[in-house]
Amino acid sequence: MILVNFWSDPLPTFWVTVVPLGLAVASIAAMSIGQRARGSRLTLPIAGALLSYVVATVASPDPYGERSSFLRLLQIVVGASLVAAGNHVARLYPEERLPRVVAGIGGAGLVLSFLPYPGGRRGSSILDAIVSEVYFSQDWGPALFAAVLLLYGVLAVPSPFARRPSRWRERVISRIGHLLLVAFPFALYQLWWERCGGYAVLQIPKGSPLYPAWTECWEEQTLMIEFWLLGSGHVILFAIGVATWMEESLLGKRHQLRELPGA
Repeated sequence: MILVNFWSDPLPTFWVTVVPLGLAVASIAAMSIGQRARGSRLTLPIAGALLSYVVATVASPDPYGERSSFLRLLQIVVGASLVAAGNHVARLYPEERLPRVVAGIGGAGLVLSFLPYPGGRRGSSILDAIVSEVYFSQDWGPALFAAVLLLYGVLAVPSPFARRPSRWRERVISRIGHLLLVAFPFALYQLWWERCGGYAVLQIPKGSPLYPAWTECWEEQTLMIEFWLLGSGHVILFAIGVATWMEESLLGKRHQLRELPGA
């Protein structure tokens, strides 16, 4: 199924080697540097890393047709980050429209990532995979996670168009965002257990005909752990950077208004 392939496609080598180091450096920098310009110093490196993935994915050969899945994954990472950042700042600055626009853009990006892409084969979208799980519920964990993620995006789409900020919607989006962070590893674990649980409870000696499959099972678990840590790390760091950048911008705007004559 497309959902299984989407969550477990092999990751490029640079993703599991260079990126963890970059995330660690970015995290240390975010904690060590001062409030001033912290948003840009955190946002720009992560944005550059995400852009480099796009360039590397487009430029690399695609014999197995995995390019679209990887680009869709990047779209989800950026969309979820923008929703989280925009919604957080909107709760702090309810009178400002900028954070609500950012959340709306992120929500639209999330929703579009679930739809079939132009020229894609039938049944290749994440939305098709969610619907198929209603009838074939073997991989219900990732399907349920994807459905909640879609709801996360749908709730954020109307944010820029509301005359007044919707407090209930902002709270629901915030709660769903925290739920997704917690549910992500459980969804991946359910997928791994459904595919490899039979091997996981066995102790197969080296030399057995089943040993290669048993080894591949544990290698896939390691891959999913890396996928969880790196995916969550990108979303969290990018969301923090964008949110901080917006807060700095809005705070500077307020200071400028206060300094105007007659203010």
